[in-house]
Amino acid sequence: MSVQPHIFEPGKRYKVLQSFTVGPSSFEAGEILVFELDGYVPYDSSYAYQFRDQRSGQIKTWLLHESKPLDMWRSLFHQLE
Repeated sequence: MSVQPHIFEPGKRYKVLQSFTVGPSSFEAGEILVFELDGYVPYDSSYAYQFRDQRSGQIKTWLLHESKPLDMWRSLFHQLE
C-alpha cells in the first residue's frame, strides 16, 4: 500500500461529469456530491473516497485501484466553487 492520495477536500462540493457505477454506488451525471472522507481498502488494493449526495443524503463511495492513474478523477468529478 502506498500513501493515501488526498485528491478531494472534505466539505467541498463536486459535480459528477458522467454516469458510472462502482460496486454498489451509482453516480449520475449532473448530481452534486459533498466529499466526506477517504480511506484504503486492502482487500481491493484501492483507495476509497466517500461522498454524500447533496439532495438525497445518500452515501456513495468511489474506489480507485492503486494501479489506476490518480488524475482519473478529473474525468469523473468537477470541484465546484
